[in-house]
Amino acid sequence: MSNDSPTTPAHPELAETKPEPQRRHSLSVLLVVGIGTFLTALAGSTINLGLPELSREYEAGLVESRWVIQSFMLTVGVLLLIAGRAADIFGHRRLYLIGFSLFGVASLACGMAPSFSMLIVFRILQGVGSAMVMATGPALLTTNVPKSRRGQSLGLLSTATYLGLTAGPPLGGVLVAMGGWRWTFFLT
Repeated sequence: MSNDSPTTPAHPELAETKPEPQRRHSLSVLLVVGIGTFLTALAGSTINLGLPELSREYEAGLVESRWVIQSFMLTVGVLLLIAGRAADIFGHRRLYLIGFSLFGVASLACGMAPSFSMLIVFRILQGVGSAMVMATGPALLTTNVPKSRRGQSLGLLSTATYLGLTAGPPLGGVLVAMGGWRWTFFLT
């Protein structure tokens, strides 16, 4: 017969020692991670309707102008796992903040790019920041949200991703029509 009480785990070393996150803190993390996820998804889809105008301004052909999209997507795809591992080593919060900052600065730089080649360089940097945000977002949620709400929080994160992807083309079209292709980067 065991001397353990019903509330004491049989193996105390396996018991979760970290207290459950507070609800207010959890909502703040969800909001910040959701905004970052929404913006990175939006950045991948808003410029599409601005490519013809962008091509005319930089005198770039159709094949060249596709690199504006491909450089971002390739960078995110290649670096997603690497960013996740780096976050495991250096800290999820730290990498998320660095990635979010890099993403924001690179977005502004894309909007002010003086040449087509510089735009591609800035899009790659934007992709690096985006990969860092995308890789660390789910980890931040799972460590900062109570177990009973993790599924719901991850579902909301997925919703933020798809809202960004869905809103990107119409928003990009409005921005290009009203202010030009550069505004697609200033607002994402």
